[in-house]
Amino acid sequence: MKRTILVALMAFAVVLIQSCGEDENIPTGAQTGFEMRAVTGTTGSTSGRVANTGYTFTEVFAGVTEIELETLEDNLEEEENGEDENEEVEFEGNFVINLLTGTSEPDFGLSELLAGVYQEVEVEFENILEGDKTLIVNFNFTAEGATEPTYVEFSTSEEFELEIENEAGFVLDGGTVNSILVTLDLEVLFASIDFSSLVADEDGVIRINENSNSDLMHEIVEKLEEALEAEEEDEDDEDENDED
Repeated sequence: MKRTILVALMAFAVVLIQSCGEDENIPTGAQTGFEMRAVTGTTGSTSGRVANTGYTFTEVFAGVTEIELETLEDNLEEEENGEDENEEVEFEGNFVINLLTGTSEPDFGLSELLAGVYQEVEVEFENILEGDKTLIVNFNFTAEGATEPTYVEFSTSEEFELEIENEAGFVLDGGTVNSILVTLDLEVLFASIDFSSLVADEDGVIRINENSNSDLMHEIVEKLEEALEAEEEDEDDEDENDED
């Protein structure tokens, strides 16, 4: 199975949410949670369901097996000595993530890290979804001049690792509960694609996968590399996300 290493640029975003721990039992290490969610960036919405393009997203799922945070020292050591196969992984398992709701099955829970500045989040995607899929995005769009929407099913079985970097770093403070939020901007992922030019199957559904419109499937997967970005989010941003 082809494995692609992706470097963070634009449509995926990582944000860091921190809340001070009032409980005296919170350890001095940095307690860290993890969440993934779809967004439609130009609308400013974190619900991810409706884009300015007129697409209405009905299902967005990702299969994730590992999440690892790295410091600058970790990265420099890897450059000098190669990747350490025994390096600690903060979250490991078969996580089926609904990116429209931001929920995961099973839940990621909390991982305790050493307090410090982390500059990279590595997320490993594998084909653990139903039908041996890695990423599934389904949506409706209405072509110009049409009165009824057309349903599009995009999926891929390719496996890849996203390296989401932030030069300023993610500051994980001891004695606080930190939350890493990764967002997928669906508008960026599907930008400049003319779905109305594709031929639907007999049931009226346009399918984009390894067996149908495969060239476009690979093009969309490659867009993930262009679509990554990392930033931090404060508690006010967290409250806005909760309202969505």
